[in-house]
Amino acid sequence: MDRESRPRIVFWVIAVLVSSGIGFIASGGGVHTEVPVRFSFTSSNASYEMTGIPDFEAGLGTFSRTCQWPDGRTSIALAEVKTFDCFPDGVGQFPVPKKNSIELLLSPIGGAKYPVQNGNLSDDVRVVHPPNSDGVIDVGPVLMQFGLYSGGAQPSFISDSTSLWIFDYVTENGPEVIRISTTTGALLQRTIMPAISRPVIGVDRYGFWMGQTSNSFYNQNVRLGIWFAPIGAKRGELLKVMTGNVWSIMPSGDSMIAYVSTGSPSNSPKPKLWRFTPSS
Repeated sequence: MDRESRPRIVFWVIAVLVSSGIGFIASGGGVHTEVPVRFSFTSSNASYEMTGIPDFEAGLGTFSRTCQWPDGRTSIALAEVKTFDCFPDGVGQFPVPKKNSIELLLSPIGGAKYPVQNGNLSDDVRVVHPPNSDGVIDVGPVLMQFGLYSGGAQPSFISDSTSLWIFDYVTENGPEVIRISTTTGALLQRTIMPAISRPVIGVDRYGFWMGQTSNSFYNQNVRLGIWFAPIGAKRGELLKVMTGNVWSIMPSGDSMIAYVSTGSPSNSPKPKLWRFTPSS
């Protein structure tokens, strides 16, 4: 199954039994603090209802368009936008951000018309800025390279009010997540993460969160569980080791909630509600 056909599952959960409490430390700070964050951990049995809605990875998001873009070019005039070669044909149009915002430009590496389909790195990610007073749109340098091909795992995008996070498990720098400003396009952070494709992802004021799903790919050396990239950190941290699947990660108040099923399906594991709450 390729990613574009995979639905994201969102669960509404009811906790029935609090079973444990453990502390975890994250080396990066939150948006409003630069000191390390310690998380307390609780686990509850949970019941749920589920409804299928599009996954974060079901598409490349509203931030991005795919266009042929020659290396070395750094701007485009508004008058040229409508005639520029973007795809799919007849649908794609070069992105024109509104004031105080950005969009992303995805383009085949080397200025090719279409991405290569050989399973290797194929596309660049660049930031597109709003038009200036002369009607010229500035296009930033390459932020990340990834592979866009049939059956592959495309980048994961998620944003909050100030930052856009982009994760991919195969880039020119290895598996990583980057954070850019949604107003200026400035690169704020680049963090090494585990090589887990098609993860569930979440974000809060403390950083970026992710965990493996039933459709994720990874090798036997990858440590699985709830991974966290603190604000400003160069390396992600494994907060909670687990096998099985992570179904959702989302903030609730000041906590981050993960809905998980640990162990293998043959063991009929009971679903768990994990809560990570900052304690310092």
